[in-house]
Amino acid sequence: MRLNPLKIILLWITGMFIIGCFVVVPKFFSSWGGEQTPLTSLAYFILITTYGVLLLSIATALIYFTWFKKYWYVNVIFLLATLPIVSKVFLVGSTYKYSIKEKTEYINNDTIDIKEEYYSFTPKRLRSTSYWKNGLKDSVWTVYDENGDIMKQEIYRNDELLKVLENH
Repeated sequence: MRLNPLKIILLWITGMFIIGCFVVVPKFFSSWGGEQTPLTSLAYFILITTYGVLLLSIATALIYFTWFKKYWYVNVIFLLATLPIVSKVFLVGSTYKYSIKEKTEYINNDTIDIKEEYYSFTPKRLRSTSYWKNGLKDSVWTVYDENGDIMKQEIYRNDELLKVLENH
């Protein structure tokens, strides 16, 4: 198979899609509704793929210059498709940054893992709290809106969902 810029860029996109299926998709099945981890991972994966396409459209134009002279519009299409996304990220930045604080406590021979997610990198606006007792979902899991009001609570015992309380 002779490589050209179009094939290289399509291989990059296909490869990233396949890797994403093994990295991002399992996070959707292993998290609960209040966690932002799966969507954040998906967003970063899309950004990495977009950056790669942008860089490849520039680099392959230089490396495969004779091919580029004939099919220049292929690289230009990829460049025009990715440049607005990349420039927006650089100029505006991400508005929905978040951070996670995790800690483990030991109470009566039980391991209690506590996870807190925040809307920003400074722990000021709590997004959610979740608890695991000996590796199983336990206690009250709470999701907050950006104003700090409770949106949803789920009560777990030994990994079993007992009750859902929704506030609107």
